[in-house]
Amino acid sequence: MIQLDEPHLCVLVDEKVRAQFADPEAEMRRAVDWINQIVDGVVAEGVHPLSTASGEKGRGEGITLAVHLCRRNWGRRGWGAAGGYEVLLPHINRLEVQQLMLEFSIPVAGDLAVLRELPPQVKIGLGCVDVRFPEIEPPEKIVERVQKALAHVAPERLWLNPDCGFAPGKDHEIPWEEAYLKLKSLGAAGRKLREG
Repeated sequence: MIQLDEPHLCVLVDEKVRAQFADPEAEMRRAVDWINQIVDGVVAEGVHPLSTASGEKGRGEGITLAVHLCRRNWGRRGWGAAGGYEVLLPHINRLEVQQLMLEFSIPVAGDLAVLRELPPQVKIGLGCVDVRFPEIEPPEKIVERVQKALAHVAPERLWLNPDCGFAPGKDHEIPWEEAYLKLKSLGAAGRKLREG
C-alpha cells in the first residue's frame, strides 16, 4: 500500500477556510489533479494496482493506492477544519486511488451517510479512533461508530483506522503508551465486529 496524505483538500470542508480562497473549487480541482498526477506516475511504471499478472483489469496483487484526507491534526489542540465531506464529493470521486482514509471519530466530521456517495469500488479506511486527545476509547465505543458506518456501506469495503497519525508533527507528540492502548482498543473492536 502507498498512502498519500492530503492535508490541503480536506481543510476545504470548512466554510471559513474556503472563504480564504477566491476560487475554492479551483483549489479542490488542483489538489485532486496533483494527486492523480502522482498516481499516474506509479501506473506508468507498470505496477497498476488493479492489474492482474495476465494484464487483465481486476483484483490483482499489485499496489493499493490510498489517500488520507486530513483536517490537519493539531494534537491536543484538536483539528484544523470542521465540516462534512459533502462539499468535496465531486472532487474526491475523481481521485484515481483504491482507498480513502477518512476521519470520522471527531464530532465535526459530518454525516456518515456521505459514505454512500463514494465510488462503489473504493475501499474506505474509517477513522474510528481519535488520536488527538488522551482518552482511550473503549472497544464498545469504536464498535458503535463502525456500526453507524455499516448502515451506509458494505462491511467488505470498510477498514478500521485511527483518524490520523499519532505524532504528525514535532509539536504533537503522543506518548507511546497512549498510542499502544488506542490501537489495542481498535484491535479489540475489530474482533468484536467479526464475532458479532
